[in-house]
Amino acid sequence: MTLHEVARQIGDVEALDQATRPVARAAKKLIPPGRVKDILSGSQFGHPLHPPLTAVPIGTFAAATVLD
Repeated sequence: MTLHEVARQIGDVEALDQATRPVARAAKKLIPPGRVKDILSGSQFGHPLHPPLTAVPIGTFAAATVLD
């Protein structure tokens, strides 16, 4: 089983949808449509900003740990 298949199976779990709906509603209320939401969703760049904003610090910390 590949990692892609595992991720797809996790995405198909309906119980997780029930748990995330309140969080999604709160996020939509917290960040209304407009400039801030567009920046956070990465619509100007064609992809969300979350992956690079998390991957860069994690990679930097991991590299510093290994190289230190």
